Amino acid sequence: MVLVRSGFQVTEASAPSPPDLLLYTPDPTVGGDEFACVLPETDGTGGRHFVERLRQVFARHTFADLGPAKMPGISAGVIAYPHSEALRPEDLFTLAEGALQSAKSGAPDRIAVVGEG
Repeated sequence: MVLVRSGFQVTEASAPSPPDLLLYTPDPTVGGDEFACVLPETDGTGGRHFVERLRQVFARHTFADLGPAKMPGISAGVIAYPHSEALRPEDLFTLAEGALQSAKSGAPDRIAVVGEG
């Protein structure tokens, strides 16, 4: 699972949609500029790679609300399943949220993977 904070309001009309991307929002507090992506059969390294690819998609996308000189930043929290701390599906979201908070507390555009140093 990848939890992404994009730094701008995500709407169906404004967000680029890579193929086979499933947006998942199990918590009603997620929304606006945060969304979750469930990536089947993807480990932490693959989740990090996905966020890098998502950044490339955003770089090619025109965001009418932001203007040409402003590009939204992307911070992400990534967790792979199975994970020893994820006993319930809700635990995945909680752990990804913790990783996202860690990423946001550092420099802009960081990716934090649960279990990486």
